[in-house]
Amino acid sequence: MRGLVEAEVFGRPVSVDLEEGGEYTWQLATLSVLTKAGGGGGVLIDIGTHLIDQAHLLVPGEWRVTSYTDNARGGIETDCEARFTIDSRWGAVPARLELSRTRDLRGTIRVQCEHALLELVRGDFYRVHVVPSSASARDVVSGSDRPFVLKAEWSDEAEAIGYKAFRDEFDDWLQAIRSGQPPALSGRSVVPVVKAIEDCYSAPAPLREPWADEGLDAAALGGGKAPAIAGTTLLANLGTPIANGSSITITTTNPAKRPRSTGWKREQRQSRPLAAASRPARR
Repeated sequence: MRGLVEAEVFGRPVSVDLEEGGEYTWQLATLSVLTKAGGGGGVLIDIGTHLIDQAHLLVPGEWRVTSYTDNARGGIETDCEARFTIDSRWGAVPARLELSRTRDLRGTIRVQCEHALLELVRGDFYRVHVVPSSASARDVVSGSDRPFVLKAEWSDEAEAIGYKAFRDEFDDWLQAIRSGQPPALSGRSVVPVVKAIEDCYSAPAPLREPWADEGLDAAALGGGKAPAIAGTTLLANLGTPIANGSSITITTTNPAKRPRSTGWKREQRQSRPLAAASRPARR
């Protein structure tokens, strides 16, 4: 993809878009990586490093963070979105990064050029999907116009089997040690990646999550009346402790579903640990 971008085969790059997300299924031996102290952060520092590193190679230049939002809420983030401006030799190129550990996302790196969209599917080391700007052709069988995609790869390179792509990285590193020459993958190349992540973490804004926020702000801040909530269940984000002395009033629009416990007013005198807060109250 870098070769197609540099040669401007499909024109100049005009934007970059990166997405990766899915349910977290790694079998962990410890929960250390799910803490700031142990892992340094959440999904951004985890899989975000790989995407930003690849994107730096594909569209070189200075990446400046223009906005960053996540749902860390005092812990580590499972979802985040960042926007950058790449100061490249083609001028300012906007870039967007979206990551999730709770939702399935596209899982590709896209570089939109003037005349085609170049797309690299994560895990495919040998081919790039090319979607021309007018990517449709007449299907003579059905008699209708149908979209299509082209696949570009080096014609003189065979596809590697299994983990050979990683083996090449190890061999390059070992050869650099033996010869004293700089490796193709120098540690200096990740310095801009680290800077981009640090810039994101230095000034995060809250990621909008209506299912966790709507209806709670007024009560949590002690200003105004809490809204009525249909039913008898309130799902609150436990990462945002309620201020001491504040209260949440829960009402129901269905009297038949009123809980047996007496009283409609629940007061949170002090923020409880997550484990304790997650257990149902007994009366």
